[in-house]
Amino acid sequence: MPSSMGSSSLPVSTTIILFALLCGFSCSEYIYPDFTASNIQFVDKSGAFLFSKNGTFKAAIYNPGNRKNYYLCVIHAASNALIWSANRDNPVSNYGKMVLTLSGITISDEYGNPQWSTPPLHSSVSALFLTEMGNLVLLGQNNISLWDSFHYPTDTIVIGQKLPVGALLVSSVSDYDLSTANYSLSVTTSDAVLRWDGSTYWKLSTDLNSFRNSNYAVEYLAMNRTGLFLFARNGSVVVIQVKLSESDFQTAKLDVSGRFMVRSYSGMGSKREFSGPDDKCGIPFICGRVGLCTDSDAASTSGPICSCPAAFHADPQNTNSCIPSDASLSLPVACSSTVVINGSSVNTQNETYLGLPPGSDYFTNVFMDPVRYGINLSSCKDLCSQNLFLPGNLL
Repeated sequence: MPSSMGSSSLPVSTTIILFALLCGFSCSEYIYPDFTASNIQFVDKSGAFLFSKNGTFKAAIYNPGNRKNYYLCVIHAASNALIWSANRDNPVSNYGKMVLTLSGITISDEYGNPQWSTPPLHSSVSALFLTEMGNLVLLGQNNISLWDSFHYPTDTIVIGQKLPVGALLVSSVSDYDLSTANYSLSVTTSDAVLRWDGSTYWKLSTDLNSFRNSNYAVEYLAMNRTGLFLFARNGSVVVIQVKLSESDFQTAKLDVSGRFMVRSYSGMGSKREFSGPDDKCGIPFICGRVGLCTDSDAASTSGPICSCPAAFHADPQNTNSCIPSDASLSLPVACSSTVVINGSSVNTQNETYLGLPPGSDYFTNVFMDPVRYGINLSSCKDLCSQNLFLPGNLL
């Protein structure tokens, strides 16, 4: 190799040898029925049993942290970014198995009990294929796609993947527990929307980094090397866009905190390109029940500052939640006693009300008008009591 290539460059033959050593001379972007994989079986490759053609992505029975839970995952090899998981709500142990048969993929626990499987297919499976975009594809005769992971996203999409209207990204409980949590991102015919337990707390159209180009009905959300887009008319029209720094690999992920994050990856590590909402205190439940949130530095990668209102203190079991300072009081999930008011059974107990500091706000007020404006404290107490005690109403 000529010296002008630089001392950090490797000859092509050396690169091939290193890749072969990494894969144990067994790498292939295809596997065939009947194939079985477990983490313990491929422990020398950290559970990886299938690699895309150039080794960009790998499929593995993977443990994301120091836990006992293992998942069938697709992982970006260079960054170790997890882009898809199958059995996120039904993890297995390192002895759990992924089995590829003519009927599809099944993940079973160490006792052989099925925990997850692909849906019924129209024809028999010929192979499982991992593409260079990170798509895990079940192929039938003549290489026809029968099922693929891009159509069943978890919390992440990558370049080349579409999130159509009606589809969801759902956050994980934590970086180590991939179970579905309460934050979701959905694509509507006019926007991309973040929700928590059904309440909207962010829209792409209202983000200061987004630009609206047209008013056509949105069909899907997607990324390329330079931007995040909502597309219409079969991808020929951009409805809303966010410009990004050019990068060969990027992920758009709804992270565990409830923020929709776009990150780019390079040899220097990862870089945050975009996040919504930018205000961390715009995320519901970020400071737990009745916690107060202060976002002192929106550009910081650290979390917001959480505090408790007067007469409350941090819960020693969960520092992001607040409990009454008076141990005789509690915050029950539901009121404990039942009385009959105007012929209806309602829950009731002695309630007290606490004024919040000036400038306090509630995340949902951005998208929903308050029931009343300009009322005094006494009227506010009466209104809260009525809402609390009417069956089917929320506080």
